[in-house]
Amino acid sequence: MPFLVKFVLALVFCACLSPQGVSAQVAAPIVYVYQSENTNRFFAAANGNYAQLVNHWYAAFERVGQAYEKADLKRLAATKKPGIIVFPSSVLIDEKERQVIRTLAKNGWGILGTWAFGARDGQGAWLGYGFVEEIFQAKVVADFDTRKTNGWFMFPVGESPLSFGLNAGERLFIPKINEPLLTIQSASIAAIGGDWTRQSGLGLDRSGLMSFSELNGSRRVFWSIPETAWEAARPQLDVLIRNGLSWLKREVSATKAAWPHPHQSAILIEMDTEDQFPNAVTLAELMEARQWTGTFYLLGSLAKNHPDIVKRLAAKHELAYHADVHDGFKDLPLASQVARMKNMQALVGGVLGDVSKLSGFRAPLESFDTSTEIAMRSVGMRHHAGSMNSGESMLPNFSKVEPSLGPDQALVVFPRDQLDDVNFLRMGVNEPAKIQQLLIEGAERAMLLRGFSLLSVHTQFMAKGSPLAQSLPKMFDRIADPKAQKWVAPATTFERWWRAREQVKVSQKITGRQVVFSFQNGAAPVRNLTMIVMSPNARSTLKVSNKSTGVPGAIPVAVQAVKLDDYRWAVVIPELREGLSAASVQFD
Repeated sequence: MPFLVKFVLALVFCACLSPQGVSAQVAAPIVYVYQSENTNRFFAAANGNYAQLVNHWYAAFERVGQAYEKADLKRLAATKKPGIIVFPSSVLIDEKERQVIRTLAKNGWGILGTWAFGARDGQGAWLGYGFVEEIFQAKVVADFDTRKTNGWFMFPVGESPLSFGLNAGERLFIPKINEPLLTIQSASIAAIGGDWTRQSGLGLDRSGLMSFSELNGSRRVFWSIPETAWEAARPQLDVLIRNGLSWLKREVSATKAAWPHPHQSAILIEMDTEDQFPNAVTLAELMEARQWTGTFYLLGSLAKNHPDIVKRLAAKHELAYHADVHDGFKDLPLASQVARMKNMQALVGGVLGDVSKLSGFRAPLESFDTSTEIAMRSVGMRHHAGSMNSGESMLPNFSKVEPSLGPDQALVVFPRDQLDDVNFLRMGVNEPAKIQQLLIEGAERAMLLRGFSLLSVHTQFMAKGSPLAQSLPKMFDRIADPKAQKWVAPATTFERWWRAREQVKVSQKITGRQVVFSFQNGAAPVRNLTMIVMSPNARSTLKVSNKSTGVPGAIPVAVQAVKLDDYRWAVVIPELREGLSAASVQFD
């Protein structure tokens, strides 16, 4: 029996701002809000206050500068010009209202609905979530009580029409609320849910929280979370609201992609070389079979005892540092941390001789602090493979320990998002099939969210025939699938890309269906930088304009337009040289 059926509607909502119209100057608002009288009476009978729920939308519209009108469905059915209608948690929808909504959709209206949309009829009888599926092509697959969890989060998909402007996999906190949280399946997901580690326990395909679709000329957006879940991440939710309305209006918008074309996501496969050091070769062979390059973080005290293996790894992979001995760095004095790092460099240098190309570090036990990052940079490190605490999103970031440093000097920090073999040990998971499932789900999560995935493997768990060694090949096969469009590379490659991407400042001017991009590149040429442009129509074609961009002092730059899906195009700049350049594209 669905949780919503069992849910006793003793609805206690947090205080909200009073409803208020936005910008009286707007002559003809095209955004309407439907406040369901049936739902209002139903909530009032259970001592709830539906109006306060709807007020979340009015307050949000005020914040984002969106004009709106309160909707009368009968009047809207006779309105010739299609608009956008928002249904805030309209739990009760009678049959006449359903027919009006179907008519609006047939006539090309944009529709945005939330939570248990139409789950009950006009008298309050339970119908289920069929109307959600009919209108939004989103199937409700789970509902649960957030009060029984240790915390739940929403994770936006990078560069989707609804969630661009937020980082891929960014943690948006969902507080414990009285209403059940619903999750959905849909062909086009803009956000998923899970705990702090991004695990949902439901399966990746059953964890959707936000979807979008277009059917017969009507665009639709569905949020499975109720409005009471908004307040903890209000600024980010405002971005989602603004983007959702923009997409429903078929406005053209654009954002800088995280990855160079044609890559949609990225994965760093790294090994911490610790106990049972020779097992590093097992991972190396698995990667070499797929012509991949990994990064091996060397523990100096062990590397000196295995010079042949170190040199064998160096021949085909990237080497970096994992300290001198396997002790953490956190809370040690800065001088002690610097001394240890110099010692690790000397130990590895004794094996390789030239260590000038080793510029990465990963702390043993993921034990580090702000002094560690300062010490790293002082001895020439350029990147830091961190922990799940090393970022709130699934993208690389720049260390904030020394805020005066620009992206050319600051450490690039790689957050670890994947559960690893140490986590599996703590969880008591040792069956190859279960490990394989978790590994594949982690990789697919990064691909879905268009983020960065760091998979950490430890030598002590990588003996031939071990559960981990049995599990990795299937995960690697999933990543190697060309359809995945996932970029597998060593840490330094990602570090250099992230610096190059950051050095390009982009501005854009959108006029109707035309976008003029200005690029200011302050350093070396950048290749395959990509802008993602949201299409106003699935049938529209994005064309590159040969006319002047109208940007004073800018050099025209050659770009390519590549269709990604029905909703997004990529504008790819094969080479962006130093200085100011511009390009113009337009939908037909």
